[in-house]
Amino acid sequence: AFSAEQAPSMIVVESALLTHRSFLHCRLWQLAFSVVEQFEVAMHNLDGALRAAGGRPENIVKVQVFLIDVNDREKINPIRQAYFGEHRPASTLVGVPALVSPELKVEIEAEAILDRLTD
Repeated sequence: AFSAEQAPSMIVVESALLTHRSFLHCRLWQLAFSVVEQFEVAMHNLDGALRAAGGRPENIVKVQVFLIDVNDREKINPIRQAYFGEHRPASTLVGVPALVSPELKVEIEAEAILDRLTD
């Protein structure tokens, strides 16, 4: 059994092409972004948030990918496989009719378990 001090913490990291910060600082994107380019940006955002919380890809235990066109899985899966390497978190693919912005084609959400941060 874990004591409260030993219990791991869990974080949820969501990443879309346009997060609040990337939207303000990166208006260079065009509507022509492919699903692959959008997923590369989403994975970069996810990795940055994860590492800022003290995590690494192997801390991720579950991912959910939301796609407008589930047939695009074949296009984005190599990026995901390269990021995680041999680590294979639980994964769910969800086909959706729309995302937060009509230009978005893909979004990823991840759950990671980190060691409890101490002061």
